[in-house]
Amino acid sequence: MSFFIQSYNYIFDKIFRLFYVVWNRASLKKINKSVGSNLEIFGFARLRISQEDQIALDLQLEKIYQNAISAIDISGKSAYDLSCVGNIPLSLESLATKTQIEGLTKITMGILQSNPEVGQYLGLDVSQLSFELTLLCNIKTQNGASKIGSQNFHRDVYHSFYRGIKIFYAYSYREDINDGAFSFIPLTTISANDRPSNKHYSRKAMEQRRFDLHPFIIKSLPSAEILKEKQLMAIDTYNCFHSGGYITSPSFCRLIFQVVVSPPQTPNRYSDITRNHFGRMFYFNMIRLRNILRWPRK
Repeated sequence: MSFFIQSYNYIFDKIFRLFYVVWNRASLKKINKSVGSNLEIFGFARLRISQEDQIALDLQLEKIYQNAISAIDISGKSAYDLSCVGNIPLSLESLATKTQIEGLTKITMGILQSNPEVGQYLGLDVSQLSFELTLLCNIKTQNGASKIGSQNFHRDVYHSFYRGIKIFYAYSYREDINDGAFSFIPLTTISANDRPSNKHYSRKAMEQRRFDLHPFIIKSLPSAEILKEKQLMAIDTYNCFHSGGYITSPSFCRLIFQVVVSPPQTPNRYSDITRNHFGRMFYFNMIRLRNILRWPRK
């Protein structure tokens, strides 16, 4: 990498880091302490979980998984596209009781408190963070269609600004790309300050397959990591390219427990378009500017 590109990336990273700190009232000292950590170097880190919490987590997820199997026709016949995550029959709110969700929330708090590096990476105390519990639960596509949406490689550029953590725990899972395995590319391969160039990559390809077919991504695939079964992992999905969820085997229901960990400034704060109009516009323009100023790679 040339000296010019290194200098360019260094300057803009410092500018956006400072902006993130001021905007979220984060601690620059905490963020600087995360320098040299796995999250800062690689963009991911395996997290610790107590044996008690893991047993409790597995117990809750087994109940949720059995509810999922009972609630759907595994052949895929449904009014919803069950090959995509987030649809009502397979959402957390559809499959778990209020008491179960409260139990998962308590376990999540324990995980965050046992792994202070997550808050440190975001420059915030656990009490300053918000988190959302979700499920990545889906089955085989109904018509054999190609990958869609988040099943292709992408970054979560609109979920947060500068940095954004998601925690994953794979419960019903196969470590096979053709069966929905969650894969991600470390920051040591594609830096947070780099992006695939728009040159020679059509808008149609972007709309249909996101970055999945981009030469820069294809060249980086040998370095991709795959989430392991019952492995608790934190990934900076704002900066790490990732994909998953494309299932080809029949009679298989994938279930991954996901926690979205967010600083105070997130899109959810601006979800009401009738209020904070200028704040909303400023937020999304800053996200767009950050992405544009990543260095383009072929």
